[in-house]
Amino acid sequence: MVSASFVYSFESISEHWGKYPDWVQHPTVGNYQGLKQIRFYYASNETLAFAVPSFKKIMEEQNVDASFYLRDHMFHAFPVYPVCRESREAYRDILAYLRR
Repeated sequence: MVSASFVYSFESISEHWGKYPDWVQHPTVGNYQGLKQIRFYYASNETLAFAVPSFKKIMEEQNVDASFYLRDHMFHAFPVYPVCRESREAYRDILAYLRR
């Protein structure tokens, strides 16, 4: 649930967006050229998951090797808080990637 105070703050913040590049407003309009590989981890029920199709599209357009991990019934930071099977799998995946 979004609080009323956030709605008012968001309106104030968004008034200034024209001063900044598009990618500051939303990362799906950024320039990712030159990025070799990226991994996205999302809980399917979180609000950020709506961006997966947009990120897939921009990564394909910019020839970035992107992997998307969308897990059902998880919480926002599940890959870095290994308290259940899905979290531990994502956590191990991240560690394996970093150790390469």
